Amino acid sequence: MESSKAKVRARSGRTGRIGGVLGVVSLLCAIVLFALPEKDRQDAAPLPENLELAGPEIEDSSRSTFTLPGEEKMATVSFFAKKGEKRVIGLDVEATFEADSGRKRALYSTVGIACGPVEGNGKGAASSGTENLLDSTTRNMRRTLVYTAQSAGTHRCNARFAANTWDSEYAVAEVHLSSTLATSRDPVGFALEARPDQEHPVVVRSGEARVVVDETFVLDRGRAPEGMSVSVSSHLTSCVIENGSKDGTEQNLCQGELINREGSLVSSSTTVEMLQGTAVCREMTVDSESFGIDHLVHHRMIGSRHTVDSFLDEPCGERIRVRQDLRNEGPAAVVFHRNSSSVVISGVGS
Repeated sequence: MESSKAKVRARSGRTGRIGGVLGVVSLLCAIVLFALPEKDRQDAAPLPENLELAGPEIEDSSRSTFTLPGEEKMATVSFFAKKGEKRVIGLDVEATFEADSGRKRALYSTVGIACGPVEGNGKGAASSGTENLLDSTTRNMRRTLVYTAQSAGTHRCNARFAANTWDSEYAVAEVHLSSTLATSRDPVGFALEARPDQEHPVVVRSGEARVVVDETFVLDRGRAPEGMSVSVSSHLTSCVIENGSKDGTEQNLCQGELINREGSLVSSSTTVEMLQGTAVCREMTVDSESFGIDHLVHHRMIGSRHTVDSFLDEPCGERIRVRQDLRNEGPAAVVFHRNSSSVVISGVGS
């Protein structure tokens, strides 16, 4: 999932299995789990006097190993922000799960970011997702969010990894983590977090294709960015069993004929369009990926980050549309979790 350069193309069509027994964590649970602890507010290290001039990006990287069950605060970044200032917060995690069990095991894990003011009780922001990690397998996971400071002052973002449900009677197990948490400074021109706006849950049946994110915004011509960053954070559950598929509702969405233990073969693509009126005058597919979700994996996060250099040059329109398409080849249906999926698009350079 390395960053890559995407090329602009002419408009010519669209480019188009850790069974778990636990439900997917809701957004509310994610905010509680990854909220800034009180001791972090009180015992924060002093910030450097020149923090506001510390450059375009602040980041914290770490490596750690911990025994299961448990959770780990992987990284923290602190920064000064003016009221209304936006920051793009990105988390990259490499996780390796190892269990001395002699058989294939799976670990239900949660990865997330939470940001908020160090002082006071101002509104924060959080982004998290769940994935079942396979024994002796390394996974790269990515989350991105746009944080808007509700007040002037010092703000902090924490990144955490949680795997509290592991039963040590199964086996002695541990997780090796490598992570980087970074915040951009003052995105140029625009910073938008496009989230699914569907009122009802998104269940993509076998053989179906759905547009899961679709948002349009006016291109800010006040500050012309040199390029554009596009980050995708999606959270999916394959209907290999009923559990883990509520997505904010009162019952599991995986029911009856939607369930198949063989899992799902999924394709995801993210497209950015420039619009002149309602017509598409420029189009680019920035991310395209195909992957399987079997009965062991069950929950999966997909994430990518791409920098596009030329899409905004000599704009042909006045609005930008970002769209994510999901196609499921089945045989199991797929739940697209609305509260833990988004596409972040922001200007870069000056």
